[in-house]
Amino acid sequence: MTGRPLRKESWPKSARLRKRREFLDVQNKGVKAQGQWLTALARVGKRGRRLGVTVSTKVGNSVARSQVKRWIREAFRKNQGFLPEGVEVVVIARPGSAQSSYMAIVKDLEKLGRALKAKLPARPNVMGKPAPRGGSSTS
Repeated sequence: MTGRPLRKESWPKSARLRKRREFLDVQNKGVKAQGQWLTALARVGKRGRRLGVTVSTKVGNSVARSQVKRWIREAFRKNQGFLPEGVEVVVIARPGSAQSSYMAIVKDLEKLGRALKAKLPARPNVMGKPAPRGGSSTS
């Protein structure tokens, strides 16, 4: 063991979609992008970047599904910059994704992120007010 302190890399509950209602809101009101191994749906949310992961039994047995979920969460956690702040994302693993690799999932997630970023509407400024236009602000 080296003498370096470990960097905290946890995934807080506030950064996850946890309730069925949250998943359904993103799926019903969001934009969609498909990759080779994953399908992603996203919408502008109220809080920071949040992720929900869905892996059905079509992907494989419980061991394979858990592995795919871990890959997706880790790829999202390490590469959050591909999406703007304040976006809620649901990632759905497609059948066959268990036969892919972690790097294939990372590449697919990055590709989906670019596609979703292009499709998402611009986020309004703080408190829902439009961003100020150029010029000085004299009152």
